[in-house]
Amino acid sequence: MSSDGSEGGAADRVRIRPVTVADTDAILALWRVVFPEYTDPAAPQRDPRPAIERKLAFGDGRFAGNAGALAFWASLGFRTDAVLSLGKRL
Repeated sequence: MSSDGSEGGAADRVRIRPVTVADTDAILALWRVVFPEYTDPAAPQRDPRPAIERKLAFGDGRFAGNAGALAFWASLGFRTDAVLSLGKRL
């Protein structure tokens, strides 16, 4: 039961806090599950570690992510497609 007397739900189990450098390995582990292409040795530019390090260096403690969102979209019928995406580094 939550502090207001109502039955506790998923929100009672969520803890929001500033992200720290100590969270890097956990973030990487989650991203590698959600984005398996990040583990492709033929695409080193996909390594998320530099992006995570830049975000942590920014120092605002904010880092948003939600793996549960994938289940939500899947429940609506969305599926992963094998697509080719082209981009150009600036």
